Amino acid sequence: MARAMDVTVTSEALKVDLEDARTISAPLAWYPRLWHGTPEERSNWRLIGMGDGIHWPDLDEHISVENLLTGSPSGESSASLKRWLDARAAQGKSKVETLISLPLSLDDLSVEERVLLVQQIWDSLEEEEGALTLLTDEQKRELAHRIEAYKVNPSDAIR
Repeated sequence: MARAMDVTVTSEALKVDLEDARTISAPLAWYPRLWHGTPEERSNWRLIGMGDGIHWPDLDEHISVENLLTGSPSGESSASLKRWLDARAAQGKSKVETLISLPLSLDDLSVEERVLLVQQIWDSLEEEEGALTLLTDEQKRELAHRIEAYKVNPSDAIR
């Protein structure tokens, strides 16, 4: 099992140096709490589980090396993220501007920001009662089929 030994968070990426001399890099947009955090909060991290994961106490964020290695973004729902952002605002912590205020053109967003926006839109549909009933049964079956095919062989996915 690979273990982390150092972490760097930039405005665009999470970079983790592993004990075996590899470096993993993931888009910061995959981790909304890090993305919304200040540089000071992002730099306040500690290794957990002897390097099996990383914890940011100021952001209440935990990321495992295993998830980084498998390319798994945060699984946090938009509702949970909204509660977290609201709690930060109530504590007087500055709230980083979110994608709620869209730019004039989607082309002004980075790829990572557009992916985050799509994830937020999809999450909002899942949480809204009856929103996904707009899909036909055939469309639902096709989506289920594609998800299962992806789980069987994620490397076949188009990125």
